[in-house]
Amino acid sequence: MDRKDFGAYAPDALSSFFMRQARRMPVTWLGRRFALILRKMVLLHHGGSIMDTEVAGIRMRAYLSGNVSERKFIFMPQFCDAFERGLLSGWLGTGDVFLDIGANAGIYTLAAAKTGARVFAFEPNPVMAARLLENVELNGFSSLVTLIPDALSDTEGHAAFLLPDDNFGEARLATEGSDEATVQVRTRRLANVLAEQGVDRVSAMKVDIEGGEERVLMDFFLSVPDNLWPGLIIIEDSVLSWPPASFARLQGFGYEVMARTRMNVVLERKTA
Repeated sequence: MDRKDFGAYAPDALSSFFMRQARRMPVTWLGRRFALILRKMVLLHHGGSIMDTEVAGIRMRAYLSGNVSERKFIFMPQFCDAFERGLLSGWLGTGDVFLDIGANAGIYTLAAAKTGARVFAFEPNPVMAARLLENVELNGFSSLVTLIPDALSDTEGHAAFLLPDDNFGEARLATEGSDEATVQVRTRRLANVLAEQGVDRVSAMKVDIEGGEERVLMDFFLSVPDNLWPGLIIIEDSVLSWPPASFARLQGFGYEVMARTRMNVVLERKTA
């Protein structure tokens, strides 16, 4: 973790100007293309591999290579789950509990902590876990955020965890026969973690664990009382690859599709 004060890696005036323009681009195909051009200009001009910047009211120490979501958020936040982050800002408040499963550098974690909610951030990639904690500290949210540096699954144990070189956001539990670089991580069941942490209700959760969502969610819902079922779930849109019965079971638990965005499915629990 870099211990330099926030601002040590701030962009200069020219880079800051181009970044402001990129963030103002409309959410259209053409707006996206122009924002990407502006981002490329900044990356060439800035030169360094780290950038300190404030975006959406959040301080970020972003690492400009090896992780797509950090670059996307600081240059083009309007294209980076803006609907979902806005939804959470109105959904969560002081005393609520948010689970960020697959927390990466902490974009959702920071957005949730900004509301005063208590956040449990699950991030087994040691590189990204360190970046997340750095961003939490830079925003003064250490009292609100608990890092769980384990991978969620439907079993307790240990497993190989893939660390792709080109995008840490695609890190995931390894499948048999993979020849990519791995580290050994502890695997946990979500129900057990929440019991250990004394959590007795969950307001919302985000789940983005590169194809492991169905396994974790089904184990969770079948293991806990319904007072722990969150009112809102944001899931990476991989549900089409789920067994048909699993998504139907979520609907049977009272969840309905609130929205479908470019990257995610948003489910809301409807109570009788």
